Amino acid sequence: MTTLLCLAVVAAVVVVGAEAQRPGGGGRRLKPGPPRPRPPPAEELGEISTWNRTVDDTVDDTDVSQNGISISTDNVVIVKTRGQNLTSGMLYSSNVMYLFGGASPMAAIRRGRGRACFVIPGLSGETFNSTANKLAIRNGTTVTDALTDDQRSALGTPLDTDEATALFESNPGLGRFCRGARVVETVQADPATFPSPGSEPEDQKVVSFLTLNSKVSLLVNTPPPRPASPGGGRRPGRPQGRNQGRPQGRNHGRPGRTQG
Repeated sequence: MTTLLCLAVVAAVVVVGAEAQRPGGGGRRLKPGPPRPRPPPAEELGEISTWNRTVDDTVDDTDVSQNGISISTDNVVIVKTRGQNLTSGMLYSSNVMYLFGGASPMAAIRRGRGRACFVIPGLSGETFNSTANKLAIRNGTTVTDALTDDQRSALGTPLDTDEATALFESNPGLGRFCRGARVVETVQADPATFPSPGSEPEDQKVVSFLTLNSKVSLLVNTPPPRPASPGGGRRPGRPQGRNQGRPQGRNHGRPGRTQG
């Protein structure tokens, strides 16, 4: 009897110890770690400027909204263009980053969180201070200055991982801006042979974006169409409805009851 009692006490101690270590048991719970720090608001990074721009490519020449911020700690300027009528004339909403921390100034364009990040190397005549000053001057105004046409080819092969990493390391901020997208370096195109929207080759397309002073038109490759799935988009052999192939009632397949 004494032996059985000792075994019972030992078993109880083992169970209590296991419960103390198990999450949700009767033991002490571990305190959660510190919350992950959130990125500071844009207002703390730099002064935000907002202005409108009159663009002929929009429906009824509607003004579009642009805003920009200069971040002196990274030597970058970011400009966003938004507008409900921008898709007329293949003109799209966009984010543009000007980078001045590398060997030479450059810019990158991205359509929202699009899958491609287009790089424009070698900006001439631009500095961080001059670009940041433009934001301050335009704040609260409507810009009607004529846009410079910049026609470029983006038909090249996207950078591989090593090439993109080297570009990001030499241009602080570009890696965050292009995160999750393929990076394509653009080259100046010949205006005499650059196609207008609607006259491009079958597998190419002209898309345009606004920067601070330019309308950048890019000739890009269009992705091939997806092959149609058999059966009108449904997987072969898949039931056409939720209940197809299932019993239709509680007594389906059971022997019938005797009447009487």
